[in-house]
Amino acid sequence: MYNNQELNYCTHCFAGLDEYGICPNCGNGEKIKSYPSAMTEGTVLADRYIVGMTLGKGGFGVTYLCYDTQTSQRVAIKEYFPDTLAHRNTGETHISTHGGESDMLFADGAKKFYEE
Repeated sequence: MYNNQELNYCTHCFAGLDEYGICPNCGNGEKIKSYPSAMTEGTVLADRYIVGMTLGKGGFGVTYLCYDTQTSQRVAIKEYFPDTLAHRNTGETHISTHGGESDMLFADGAKKFYEE
């Protein structure tokens, strides 16, 4: 996790904070949709991307607004996460399949997702 005051960016939209630490763009995330199975805001991926708000969730994945610490740009990152085949414990990044046939179906779907 990171301290958004340190970076001077809002965790919901990554716009710059004002001198009071308030986001003039989104009001620090008021009325932002939350998805219980999504990664926690502030999670750092690949020592580079800071996860912000969840942009959306569909049957096969979750899309996040992230901040690229190397380029100082906002980016969208899509995660393969078919909720019918897998689950995530709250606060974790690791996804686990439901077991059995789900393992094979998840692997096949992940291969297609990454090829796309």
